[in-house]
Amino acid sequence: MTEPSERELQRLNLLGPWPTGAEDLEASHPDWMIWRSRGQDGTHGPWMAQRPEFLTPRQQTRGLRSTLTADTVDELGRLLDAQERLREQEASDG
Repeated sequence: MTEPSERELQRLNLLGPWPTGAEDLEASHPDWMIWRSRGQDGTHGPWMAQRPEFLTPRQQTRGLRSTLTADTVDELGRLLDAQERLREQEASDG
């Protein structure tokens, strides 16, 4: 097997790495819609996550949120993990 050419390596670098951090986040949190917002000037804005369900006032008081905002994918992942823990706690409390 031959080594990839410099051009092939450049092309691969443009296409990867796969999956991206955002794709990993979507796979690990399938109940959330995840996207990156865009400013009015077209620049990238914060990362967003939204759950497509209605939260009761009681759930909101306990810290559950329907929309999350973060500057990085890693930060959004931490917020989503915290929401999962709150959801589990809420379910066990009844």
